[in-house]
Amino acid sequence: MTTGTPAPISLTKKIASGQKISLTKENPGLSKIVIGMGWNPRRTDGKAFDLDAACFLVTAEGKIRSATDMVSYVEGFNTHPSSAVIYTGDNKDGNGDGDDETLTVDLALVPADIAKIVFTASIYCGRTRQQNFGSVESAYARLVDATSNAELYRFDLSEDASTNTAVILVRLYRNGAEWKFEGVGQGYDGGFKALCAEHGLEVEEEVDVA
Repeated sequence: MTTGTPAPISLTKKIASGQKISLTKENPGLSKIVIGMGWNPRRTDGKAFDLDAACFLVTAEGKIRSATDMVSYVEGFNTHPSSAVIYTGDNKDGNGDGDDETLTVDLALVPADIAKIVFTASIYCGRTRQQNFGSVESAYARLVDATSNAELYRFDLSEDASTNTAVILVRLYRNGAEWKFEGVGQGYDGGFKALCAEHGLEVEEEVDVA
């Protein structure tokens, strides 16, 4: 009999309804986690290729309560007011091994009226630069126990979102007293702006300054 860190679990991605994991039931006492996201550009036309991670803390209606329930690279929105979610960095090109961007989560600090935490990725100015997820390979999101640094679950994005410029990768959601983890992989056109609109936040159009 062998012991040690459990092997990563590959979530079977389904666009409409992905696999659901009873996160806190399978991992008693788990509170502090890291959601790491990674990707590599498959090809570019010479223009910068920048993917950005973000998350939305939404109520049971699927909408944020205010703009501060969006946590991302945007200046002034790196940390949720509750400190439940913190955005910890922006990789501008996706090069290199390991996670490109990470968000730390403390489930114990999530406000009681927040039902879901939705983790997303979008291509900066994807439409103006004519870039989409077809130009990305090995995109994933993984959930790590922040205390032990053990990778517990991983979600690999399929080719289904290849024509889109934004995607919901995974989400955490309440189920009674427990938290569950779900692989999603739902693609959107319109980049970060479309993701914001989906969750009740209107933002200005992205401007390509590169």
